[in-house]
Amino acid sequence: MSPDETDDGPRMTLGEHLGELGRRGRYALIGVAVATAGALWFGERLIRLCEQPFLRAMEQAGHRPELTMIGLTDAFMTYLRVGLYAGLVAASPWVFYQLWMFVAAGLYRHERRVVLWAIPFSVLLFVAGAAFAVWVSGPAIGFFLGFAGTLGVVPIVTLEAYISFMTNLLLAFGLVFQVPLVVLVLAWVGLIEHKTLSQYRRHIIVAMAIVAALLAPPDALSMILMVLPMWLLYELGVGLAWVMVFRKRTSE
Repeated sequence: MSPDETDDGPRMTLGEHLGELGRRGRYALIGVAVATAGALWFGERLIRLCEQPFLRAMEQAGHRPELTMIGLTDAFMTYLRVGLYAGLVAASPWVFYQLWMFVAAGLYRHERRVVLWAIPFSVLLFVAGAAFAVWVSGPAIGFFLGFAGTLGVVPIVTLEAYISFMTNLLLAFGLVFQVPLVVLVLAWVGLIEHKTLSQYRRHIIVAMAIVAALLAPPDALSMILMVLPMWLLYELGVGLAWVMVFRKRTSE
């Protein structure tokens, strides 16, 4: 077999890879556009849904449950942001499919089977991460409101700031929850070994802290809330990789 061929036939050239990237990117954007248009139709309901953790936390803290706005266009721009992010979440199965199919175009046949198997789990993990973010948002908001109360500060939170906090949290945790799947797929296709995962565990934890600092809202609590599940998910990925991949290799 020549260097330019795989078990499925000729390899794709660089130009073909770029063409495939453009094609998959266009398909993904079309899916996001359609989903965003649908999400904008329900934009007000989505905003009301996002408000619930904050309003409950405000009531429990003894404050008037309301959000404010400062700029004239804040409410409109927030409405568009919520529609876009909701469209991204709704279109995530389609986007992940296009992304994985682009990656699969340059893989061998057995590697493509792993990619296709990973797509639905990637979507489920993203949704699970977003759900986890909603669950932790209530205690996090309560903590910040309580801390403000100890300083004698009356919270006046804008709609834009709160929605930005929530959407960033949802997207960040949706991505963080991909960690075990990424570890498992890399192990399955032979790009990492169990020894490497164990040897560089400390370095990986430091890298997670850096990623959490970039993805999480700019406060220590949100960073901690992101680093801990990221580390646990990494250990889960290592455990799954050992059970499903590495143990079988050592026994062969």
